[in-house]
Amino acid sequence: MSAVKVLLAGDCLGGFTALFKRVATVNAKSGPFDLLLCVGQFFEESADDSGDIPADLLPYVDGSQQLAVKTYFLGAWGKGSAATVAALAAAAEAGSSRSLHYLGRSGLTVLESLNVAFLDGTFQTQAYIAKPPLPAAAAAAAAAA
Repeated sequence: MSAVKVLLAGDCLGGFTALFKRVATVNAKSGPFDLLLCVGQFFEESADDSGDIPADLLPYVDGSQQLAVKTYFLGAWGKGSAATVAALAAAAEAGSSRSLHYLGRSGLTVLESLNVAFLDGTFQTQAYIAKPPLPAAAAAAAAAA
């Protein structure tokens, strides 16, 4: 079994053209790479996930162009994310080949013989700082002490 060559990218924040150009350059110089994993926020920041598929991402979503390296992303929130994820899911169901893939909310998958566990979401400080409520019996015991 040969080694899988993987590129990793952090927050893209909707800078798709710059990301894909840089990946193509690195792939030409040091590749070929088997896949690109984009972690962090993939789409431009927005108050909600609505909007059209971003124009510079559309050719890869509709399949009219292919990326230099198979690209898998997390961070499906932000401007145009809902439309993009829906279009990619519809293409996958139709058996259409794309070089851009949304991994999903969570799971375990095999990419190019590499086991990948993933969890999509955002860090919410209050959810981690807040103390859980005490069970009723523990609260009564604490009050009696």
